[in-house]
Amino acid sequence: MKRLLGTLCLLAAGAAHSATVTQCGPNVCYQYDDAQIAGSTAYFGQPTLIGDDLRFLPTTFRAESIDGVGTTSGTNTDVYGTTFVFDRIYSVSGAEIQSISITERGDFGITNDGNVRAELYMLVANNNDALECDCDINVFQASGANSLQSWQLSAGINPASAFTSPANDVSLSLQNTLFAYSDAAGETAFIQKKFATVSVNVVPIPAAVWLFGSGLALLGWIRRRSGCTN
Repeated sequence: MKRLLGTLCLLAAGAAHSATVTQCGPNVCYQYDDAQIAGSTAYFGQPTLIGDDLRFLPTTFRAESIDGVGTTSGTNTDVYGTTFVFDRIYSVSGAEIQSISITERGDFGITNDGNVRAELYMLVANNNDALECDCDINVFQASGANSLQSWQLSAGINPASAFTSPANDVSLSLQNTLFAYSDAAGETAFIQKKFATVSVNVVPIPAAVWLFGSGLALLGWIRRRSGCTN
């Protein structure tokens, strides 16, 4: 009984430290549960808002196999993978989200022989319609002997055109998996993720709407001025 109560207390304490984080740029807001930061930040890094984009600078998102043994798996193939979820990405004005794109970069190296692989998977779901979602996948891979080199992946989805319901409020699941393989003494292979951005653009408000809104504002200002001088 005491053990059960202790477990419940620990769970309650963990829930108490969980909180929703919202970061807003000029046109877009991002919302996520910070409880995943403790588990994911070692891979993704803390998300930083720059304008309407979010940037990740991971420092330890790395898969490595040395002499046929993975540094974390103990087998030929070392695998590192995790997912970061944004519960909401929504526009400040209520305009539809035109595009969400992800760009990732890192480096890799292979000594004598082996291979490396990076997988990027993104899933966007419409928070206005439980049945609407879309995904994109991209893969990088290299094999043979390679000195230190860079790699890059990108993926993108256009919610405004992909969804039937209004696409001004969506969720985003960002998943990465890194693989490194070697199978003999003297062979090493590693791949590391060092940079990622999530870029969001909203549908521009038509010029006619801007002109109409400006005209209404000007008319209101003239009326207020007229009322003050009478």
